[in-house]
Amino acid sequence: MTTNVDAGVQRLRTFMQANAGTASVAKADDMQGMQHDHAAATDPGASAAKDPSKALLWAGLGLAGAGAASVLGSLPMHAFGSRAAATPMLFAGLGAAALGIGATMLWRHQQDAAAAARDPGRLPGGGSAVSDSKIPTTVTGVTGPEGGDSPKPRAELRTIASDLGQLTQVTTAPGDDGLWLVEKTGKLLHRDPAGKVDTKLDISSLVDGGGERGLLSVAFHPRFAQNGRLFVDYTDKQGNTHIAEAHAGRGGTVDPDSLVDLMTIDQPYANHNGGQLQFGPDGMLYIGMGDGGSGGDPQGRAQDLGQHLGKILRIDVDNPAPGKHYGIPADNPFVDTPGAQPEIYSTGVRNPWRFSFDRQTGDLWIGDVGQSNLEEVDYVPRGQANGANFGWNVREGAGQFRGADQGALAPGTLIDPTLQYTHDEGSSITGGYVYRGSDVPSLKGWYVYSDIAKDTLRAVKVEDGAVVGRTELDGGRPYTVSFGEGPDGELYAVTLGGELAKVDRPGAAQTPDEIPNGGLGAVTEMGVQNGTMRFDKGEYHVKAGTNTFRLHNTDTSGMPHNVGVQGNGIRMQMSDMAFTGDTVELTVDLDPGTYTLFCAPHMGMGMVAKLVVEE
Repeated sequence: MTTNVDAGVQRLRTFMQANAGTASVAKADDMQGMQHDHAAATDPGASAAKDPSKALLWAGLGLAGAGAASVLGSLPMHAFGSRAAATPMLFAGLGAAALGIGATMLWRHQQDAAAAARDPGRLPGGGSAVSDSKIPTTVTGVTGPEGGDSPKPRAELRTIASDLGQLTQVTTAPGDDGLWLVEKTGKLLHRDPAGKVDTKLDISSLVDGGGERGLLSVAFHPRFAQNGRLFVDYTDKQGNTHIAEAHAGRGGTVDPDSLVDLMTIDQPYANHNGGQLQFGPDGMLYIGMGDGGSGGDPQGRAQDLGQHLGKILRIDVDNPAPGKHYGIPADNPFVDTPGAQPEIYSTGVRNPWRFSFDRQTGDLWIGDVGQSNLEEVDYVPRGQANGANFGWNVREGAGQFRGADQGALAPGTLIDPTLQYTHDEGSSITGGYVYRGSDVPSLKGWYVYSDIAKDTLRAVKVEDGAVVGRTELDGGRPYTVSFGEGPDGELYAVTLGGELAKVDRPGAAQTPDEIPNGGLGAVTEMGVQNGTMRFDKGEYHVKAGTNTFRLHNTDTSGMPHNVGVQGNGIRMQMSDMAFTGDTVELTVDLDPGTYTLFCAPHMGMGMVAKLVVEE
């Protein structure tokens, strides 16, 4: 996973030449064009996919050949000699070949048409449209003035479920309105809109869930609703990575016996497994692989094209090659490079702990965990990551790593991070998503991420090739290990402590019930999150006057809690202590203003909330 809890988390990464921006974009555009030109020249199906009339021409030639063979076969050709007698067979053979070429072209055209329906930006014959957006110049720090004109968004995490195990991912499946949760020890859970949680897959007997290992990711096929296909990334009992396909039956239950290995990748060390699976806007399956572990990538695997480690891989699960369960996309950058692994899409990542595609633009975002100095966010416009080199272990962030030899870089377009930050601001990044939901309008277009060592949400915004905003948001959670999108594009997060939370407006869906209570004014119902030393809300809004705060302790650890109010001229006023299952009340007169709600035993542990008293 993304963190080394024992040895104090790993730093950054990888990258690039400080002035590679414009030249890199141009080179990427050139490479993309050359790859598609080469495909058209060497594969008649690739060019025919653009123009189905060529397929029909070949089919017509085939029918003509077959017709000629039929006519000639009805004649006494043997009277003209042995060679003439073979003429009908020759025409029949040529006709069959032409028909085969035509049929193949038509099939390729149909495949591309279907893919285009799923992805309008996809290029015929493979690939995906290349954006002309530019990669921004690197900024350092999670907050700062660069851009400066983009208003700061307001958002926080709101807990919606807890005690779900050691979660490593939250995601959704096409055609399903629930959330899917990956549990590190080997379980795949489903939470329906009513909050009911069921186990849909259990492969704990196959999984080593210790350290950074475990069941790390699931990705659902874009046509999951029709074909039930899903893909998992897990670490086996020997510590090696498996990319496997499984099939869901009725009700979404997955039979463990349906698992079929697509790839098995040896892991030399116990850390830096990567583990993210994600379908891209081109319908291909992308796989994030860490550098294999230890520290500093001692064998230089991230820059070794003969290794899958330290790479973003890309495979085609819909068109398997003979003898395999997947195919190699024709426009993968190193398919014709001797000794290179053809699955490689991008190189030079250290431990890409969560990458994602912007659901609106198709742009790629990566959170790459650093070594000893820097964590980084990488942003690459759509299509430009094909052949990109993020620089690790020659580069860490936008600078050189330990004086490494620049000549050790693998071929590819060197990419600088969009944002990097030092270990004064965190030590193990958790990559996220660009927010495209509707519940938090101020957050639209911002990339939301976190750091496992900090309990804050963070966001950065890129527009027209420039960072126009970067900020810290309120109401994060400790040990946030993954983000995911819901069916409606809303953003969720999970923690290693088993918490599922939604990115929401401060106070959204949390306005306390105002219940008349015999002259006591409003009764504000509160709760305590189990084990996290937090109230169930980060911000409460009440009306001025007499208010009663009722706190119910659901913390099953046995820890006592209470509720207190202070601020705006009021000294500490507190309720009695509540043990597990108990409810206590505090009644207090409040004038308009801002106050602090607190739990007295745990103020130092952050169990505080904001109280806004309105007219």
